[in-house]
Amino acid sequence: MKTLVRLLIVLVLLAPCGCSDPKIEVPKLIKQLNSSDSSIRNSAAMKLGSYGSDAEAAVRPLARLLGDENGGVRSSAAFALRKIDTPEARRALEKYKK
Repeated sequence: MKTLVRLLIVLVLLAPCGCSDPKIEVPKLIKQLNSSDSSIRNSAAMKLGSYGSDAEAAVRPLARLLGDENGGVRSSAAFALRKIDTPEARRALEKYKK
């Protein structure tokens, strides 16, 4: 049941809505990456990933989350970095894999 709920949350977060401007949303989401609540960090990372290269400004904060204490947050940060797919994002992922 928990897996189904998580899957539904991910699908809702990644569904294109056409209503959010990355120039407005990305800075807000970057701030949420510093939340003490792991579910907020997780959600923000997933949303940033949905912006792809438009979320390039989030690469360093996401790279820091690769060391997060929460495995779900680490996974979401890695997902977002793969979606952003800039040279800096790829370097962060390579470093993380080692």
